[in-house]
Amino acid sequence: MVRLTDLHAASRARLAEIECPSYEKRPWVEPPPLAKSRIAIISSAALIRRGDPVFHPSDAGWREVPHALPDSDVLISHVSINFDRTGLQQDLEVALPRRHLDRLAKDGVIGSVSPTHYTFMGSNDPKLLNDTASQIASRLKADRVDAAILVPV
Repeated sequence: MVRLTDLHAASRARLAEIECPSYEKRPWVEPPPLAKSRIAIISSAALIRRGDPVFHPSDAGWREVPHALPDSDVLISHVSINFDRTGLQQDLEVALPRRHLDRLAKDGVIGSVSPTHYTFMGSNDPKLLNDTASQIASRLKADRVDAAILVPV
């Protein structure tokens, strides 16, 4: 993981100037017990399906990653020079722990796994991601997802 102190001074200054939004409302709902919950993954690794449009700088969009998609069809599309892809190239589970969720479901720790997971490019101004968050939340609700694992990369 890259630390701010490891970055070039100009990159460090730019990141330090980004204002994180504050929200008046902080909605919270009580999910069902974990053993009865459907779980999805939301990753900021800018993953795409082979053939999907790549993420571009300042791209605040999102992409779907079907749970059953073979790892060989999941590509890394993150464009930041500060993004170390090594761990992801060695093991996709670092950013998209689908097999781990399968084990948890099989063992009865969680109820089920969502058929679809979501990804976006994390190197963005958080204010640009409001629409993305709302759209993903709508999709999660439609898939009857009770909880999501957020995987910041």
